[in-house]
Amino acid sequence: MTDIHCYLNANGGVNRAKLTQDIKNGKLTLAEVESVIKDPTISASFFGGDYDKKRENSKDWDEDYLNHLVLASVSEVFNEDYLIHLAKVSNYVETSRGKRKQLPVGGVVAAVIAVIGIIVIIAVLSKK
Repeated sequence: MTDIHCYLNANGGVNRAKLTQDIKNGKLTLAEVESVIKDPTISASFFGGDYDKKRENSKDWDEDYLNHLVLASVSEVFNEDYLIHLAKVSNYVETSRGKRKQLPVGGVVAAVIAVIGIIVIIAVLSKK
């Protein structure tokens, strides 16, 4: 269970910036977000209806869209649907970022193996 007190201001209001940054940075899982939004203090701060700039297709989710979602919490929308969407986008972007890091490493390893193979073949052929 997530302690929601870290998302409250001194006056008892919700610190939307901290909450959305923690979601963006992966400090809260989707399950934790679902728990946090059930808190009456958090849900009392909700505003806005459907987020009209919401991208449903995960192929359109990237770092820029994630950053835009975080900024939207200030003036456009801040509600259950928005926070769950933010958590899903954050998880997708983070997962995608990890996959992109793995691909270049695999390519470099394959290239090194190929170069070593060529050097071995040249060395074997030159000894004949």
